[in-house]
Amino acid sequence: MDSVTKANILAALRRWVNQHPRPDEPAIQFGSSAHPDGLSPREIVQEIEGETEQGRFLLQLLDNSMKTSSPETVLKGFGWTEGLLKFQAHAH
Repeated sequence: MDSVTKANILAALRRWVNQHPRPDEPAIQFGSSAHPDGLSPREIVQEIEGETEQGRFLLQLLDNSMKTSSPETVLKGFGWTEGLLKFQAHAH
């Protein structure tokens, strides 16, 4: 993925965080990863900016999803409803 694509995804994420009603509450969970309580919208941005394993996974997931849907459509599912989105990330 090129740096422009990553910058565009991060810009969409930052807009999402700024508009999110609960930006510091868990919105996504990776099973029993390093963040067992889940990641908040703000932490999602930090993981991607920090290029952590979870951040790279999320960036790829968002890149793939945003190829077929708008950023707003993709991000509405991340924490705009009650409960956590749960992803089972498996290393291959």
